[in-house]
Amino acid sequence: MVVDSNIGFNKTNAVIESSLSYDVDLTELASPTGSLVVFHKNNAVGIDSCHHWEKVRAPGEEDYPIQDCYWDYLRVYTLPDTNLLGASVQTVPAEWMILGRAVPPQVDILEEEMDGVRGFGTMKVVPAGESLSTSFRFAMPPGVLEAQPDPGQMAYRLKIQKQPGTLGVPITVRVHLPNGAVVQSVPSGAIVQGQNVLFQAALTTDIEIEIVFLVP
Repeated sequence: MVVDSNIGFNKTNAVIESSLSYDVDLTELASPTGSLVVFHKNNAVGIDSCHHWEKVRAPGEEDYPIQDCYWDYLRVYTLPDTNLLGASVQTVPAEWMILGRAVPPQVDILEEEMDGVRGFGTMKVVPAGESLSTSFRFAMPPGVLEAQPDPGQMAYRLKIQKQPGTLGVPITVRVHLPNGAVVQSVPSGAIVQGQNVLFQAALTTDIEIEIVFLVP
């Protein structure tokens, strides 16, 4: 689950376009990994600098400001035994933040006392008229793969949860299977390309994906 939290004292969410891309590498069954890219495009106009506080509002937006930079504390929730292998995140300049302190390019390991999940968070700011991608690479627990009754048969399952209040965020999931694997079943609408499965959807509700395959 990917969660955006607007902490910019504005309503800029109204002009933000976002999308998700998730690549799952199952080529080594004992050490599956996942790579997530979160994309944001800020369609705000008429703003030439980012001021977290003491802003100059666009005309007519004194009470309901939309045209602004986008301050987002981005969180990603995964299975509890997931480990972060690396990330490409933003350095936020000091002049963009309310306290006048730069935010280093770091990912926080969240302690939110929620059973069954592990959370990661990072700060990002998308200036008006610009786009920004944030990426994470995870080592997933082997339990994401489940042996099936037939010899050599495996199942991969993924649950993608929708952030409440959002409108159909596009998501692309690519699953890379071991060399020689034979795909037996995929979700409706998925495309099989050799040992790769492509699934695209809009997050209008939670989505559950199951891929069953045979390994040599």
